[in-house]
Amino acid sequence: MWGLGTEVAPICDGPIPNGLGGSMFRRKINLLACVLLALAFPIARYAQTSADDRLKRVEDAVASAQGSADNAWMLVCCALVLLMTGPGLALFYGGLVNRKNVLATMMQSFTLMR
Repeated sequence: MWGLGTEVAPICDGPIPNGLGGSMFRRKINLLACVLLALAFPIARYAQTSADDRLKRVEDAVASAQGSADNAWMLVCCALVLLMTGPGLALFYGGLVNRKNVLATMMQSFTLMR
């Protein structure tokens, strides 16, 4: 098979249903068996891990997340969004009113933000 010098025995040697060519049916059965085996081996690997190993991995992931700079970055991003909200609302609502009411509308936006 593929010039490796070894032959793999076909899985299906029984009678072949009518309407299908013999070699095509065997190829489909062999392909199906290979796919099932390829899916079964990774699942078997996870089944062999103990609960203690999985719990240890989860605890390590939580500890590394607590010690990282991700939390600090999220706090900085939240602060920037809060600082941009006031001017953004003021400029937005200021653009919706007449020219003589822009300053009053901006002041109302800043006053309502506090």
